[in-house]
Amino acid sequence: MVALEQYMRTRKRTVLIVAAVIVALLGLMLLAGLVYMWTDPEYVALRQFEPAFNQIATGMAREEVERRLGPPDYTDKEFGLGQREGFEDAYERAAKSDAQYYLFWHRGVDMVFTVGFNAADEAVVIESGGT
Repeated sequence: MVALEQYMRTRKRTVLIVAAVIVALLGLMLLAGLVYMWTDPEYVALRQFEPAFNQIATGMAREEVERRLGPPDYTDKEFGLGQREGFEDAYERAAKSDAQYYLFWHRGVDMVFTVGFNAADEAVVIESGGT
Protein backbone atom coordinates (compact mmCIF):
# COMPACT_ATOMS: atom_id res chain seq x y z
CA MET A 1 0.00 0.00 0.00
CA VAL A 2 2.86 2.38 0.81
CA ALA A 3 4.46 1.67 -2.56
CA LEU A 4 1.17 2.51 -4.31
CA GLU A 5 0.84 5.83 -2.45
CA GLN A 6 4.44 6.71 -3.27
CA TYR A 7 3.86 5.81 -6.92
CA MET A 8 0.73 8.00 -7.05
CA ARG A 9 2.59 10.97 -5.51
CA THR A 10 5.44 10.57 -7.98
CA ARG A 11 3.02 10.28 -10.88
CA LYS A 12 1.05 13.36 -9.73
CA ARG A 13 4.28 15.35 -9.42
CA THR A 14 5.36 14.24 -12.92
CA VAL A 15 2.01 15.28 -14.41
CA LEU A 16 2.26 18.70 -12.73
CA ILE A 17 5.81 19.20 -14.03
CA VAL A 18 4.80 18.23 -17.56
CA ALA A 19 1.78 20.54 -17.39
CA ALA A 20 3.97 23.41 -16.14
CA VAL A 21 6.43 22.86 -18.99
CA ILE A 22 3.62 22.82 -21.56
CA VAL A 23 2.12 26.04 -20.16
CA ALA A 24 5.56 27.69 -20.18
CA LEU A 25 6.17 26.67 -23.80
CA LEU A 26 2.75 27.94 -24.87
CA GLY A 27 3.47 31.22 -23.11
CA LEU A 28 6.79 31.56 -24.92
CA MET A 29 5.10 30.83 -28.25
CA LEU A 30 2.49 33.51 -27.57
CA LEU A 31 5.17 36.00 -26.59
CA ALA A 32 7.17 35.22 -29.74
CA GLY A 33 4.04 35.78 -31.86
CA LEU A 34 3.37 39.12 -30.22
CA VAL A 35 6.97 40.24 -30.70
CA TYR A 36 6.80 39.19 -34.35
CA MET A 37 3.58 41.13 -34.94
CA TRP A 38 5.00 44.18 -33.19
CA THR A 39 8.26 44.22 -35.15
CA ASP A 40 7.38 42.70 -38.55
CA PRO A 41 7.76 45.46 -41.17
CA GLU A 42 4.39 44.69 -42.78
CA TYR A 43 2.52 44.99 -39.49
CA VAL A 44 4.45 48.14 -38.62
CA ALA A 45 3.47 49.66 -41.98
CA LEU A 46 -0.15 48.74 -41.37
CA ARG A 47 -0.21 50.26 -37.87
CA GLN A 48 1.36 53.47 -39.16
CA PHE A 49 -0.95 53.79 -42.19
CA GLU A 50 -4.33 53.04 -40.59
CA PRO A 51 -4.68 56.19 -38.44
CA ALA A 52 -4.04 58.44 -41.43
CA PHE A 53 -6.47 56.46 -43.59
CA ASN A 54 -9.17 56.72 -40.91
CA GLN A 55 -8.97 60.52 -41.17
CA ILE A 56 -9.82 60.56 -44.88
CA ALA A 57 -13.32 61.93 -45.42
CA THR A 58 -15.71 62.19 -48.33
CA GLY A 59 -15.34 65.44 -50.22
CA MET A 60 -11.60 65.59 -49.54
CA ALA A 61 -9.53 66.57 -52.58
CA ARG A 62 -7.23 64.00 -54.15
CA GLU A 63 -4.21 66.21 -53.44
CA GLU A 64 -5.06 66.21 -49.73
CA VAL A 65 -5.63 62.44 -49.67
CA GLU A 66 -2.25 61.80 -51.29
CA ARG A 67 -0.56 64.31 -48.97
CA ARG A 68 -1.87 62.38 -45.97
CA LEU A 69 -1.43 58.84 -47.30
CA GLY A 70 1.46 59.19 -49.72
CA PRO A 71 1.42 58.10 -53.33
CA PRO A 72 -0.88 55.17 -54.07
CA ASP A 73 0.44 51.77 -55.05
CA TYR A 74 -1.76 51.88 -58.14
CA THR A 75 -4.81 53.50 -59.73
CA ASP A 76 -7.68 51.75 -61.47
CA LYS A 77 -11.15 52.49 -62.81
CA GLU A 78 -12.53 49.42 -61.01
CA PHE A 79 -13.14 49.19 -57.26
CA GLY A 80 -11.45 46.37 -55.39
CA LEU A 81 -10.37 45.12 -51.99
CA GLY A 82 -8.37 42.10 -50.88
CA GLN A 83 -11.43 39.95 -51.52
CA ARG A 84 -15.09 40.37 -52.36
CA GLU A 85 -16.53 37.85 -49.89
CA GLY A 86 -17.39 39.58 -46.66
CA PHE A 87 -17.15 43.03 -48.24
CA GLU A 88 -20.18 42.91 -50.50
CA ASP A 89 -21.57 46.06 -48.87
CA ALA A 90 -18.38 47.99 -49.76
CA TYR A 91 -18.64 46.83 -53.38
CA GLU A 92 -22.29 47.90 -53.42
CA ARG A 93 -21.48 51.36 -52.02
CA ALA A 94 -18.75 51.77 -54.64
CA ALA A 95 -21.10 50.71 -57.45
CA LYS A 96 -23.72 53.24 -56.31
CA SER A 97 -21.21 56.09 -56.05
CA ASP A 98 -20.18 58.44 -58.80
CA ALA A 99 -16.52 57.42 -58.48
CA GLN A 100 -14.63 57.64 -61.77
CA TYR A 101 -11.41 56.04 -60.55
CA TYR A 102 -9.81 54.58 -57.41
CA LEU A 103 -6.46 54.86 -55.66
CA PHE A 104 -5.14 51.77 -53.85
CA TRP A 105 -2.66 51.30 -51.03
CA HIS A 106 -1.55 47.81 -49.95
CA ARG A 107 -0.38 47.52 -46.37
CA GLY A 108 0.21 44.65 -44.02
CA VAL A 109 -0.06 41.08 -45.12
CA ASP A 110 -3.17 41.52 -47.26
CA MET A 111 -4.92 44.78 -46.45
CA VAL A 112 -6.13 47.03 -49.26
CA PHE A 113 -7.11 50.63 -48.63
CA THR A 114 -9.15 52.23 -51.40
CA VAL A 115 -10.34 55.77 -52.04
CA GLY A 116 -12.62 56.49 -55.00
CA PHE A 117 -12.84 59.91 -56.62
CA ASN A 118 -15.50 61.60 -58.71
CA ALA A 119 -14.90 63.74 -61.81
CA ALA A 120 -14.08 66.74 -59.59
CA ASP A 121 -11.29 64.73 -57.88
CA GLU A 122 -13.18 64.59 -54.58
CA ALA A 123 -13.22 61.45 -52.43
CA VAL A 124 -16.60 59.70 -52.66
CA VAL A 125 -15.71 56.12 -51.62
CA ILE A 126 -13.43 55.25 -48.70
CA GLU A 127 -13.09 51.53 -47.97
CA SER A 128 -10.57 49.03 -46.64
CA GLY A 129 -10.48 45.30 -46.36
CA GLY A 130 -8.44 42.18 -46.69
CA THR A 131 -8.38 38.48 -46.08
